[in-house]
Amino acid sequence: MTAPDGFWSTDDAAPGMGLSYWIEAICEAFLEMNTDGDRDNFAAQLTKFQFGPIDLNFVDTDPQEVWRSRAAVARSRENFFYLLYMHGGHMGVAQGNREAVIGPGNCLLVNSCEPYRFSLPDQNHCLSVQIPQHWLRTWLPHPEDPCRSFAMGRDACQRARQSAARYA
Repeated sequence: MTAPDGFWSTDDAAPGMGLSYWIEAICEAFLEMNTDGDRDNFAAQLTKFQFGPIDLNFVDTDPQEVWRSRAAVARSRENFFYLLYMHGGHMGVAQGNREAVIGPGNCLLVNSCEPYRFSLPDQNHCLSVQIPQHWLRTWLPHPEDPCRSFAMGRDACQRARQSAARYA
């Protein structure tokens, strides 16, 4: 297995500082975001692999709330889409006037140019594929179209994984 291009774990944080460590980690690995969770005992880890223009991020966390504000979006110099695949746990997602709950086997495309909120009520395991917007638009002209982008069910995600596995 290839060595990861990045690894962050709250195991490396001082006692009681896991949540603060995690906030810094996700801002470094992804984009500016905020999070809230158990301030005393929060545990999480993120493993990043670069795959050409995209990053594969394997994220395991305790329950948390994550949000990206309009101000954070305005300060951002990079724009991504995030294809989220839930391997375990559940995630409530709100972006614009859309809301969804995804669970194991479900995928969702999130636009970093719009504020969003993730609610993760239990331990979760998620693959977050970070895709530069300009790159995805060469393959899919309007990925933000809600009919195409907001959620895919278990069958669509399973077919995509099977197709990708044939080329791996």
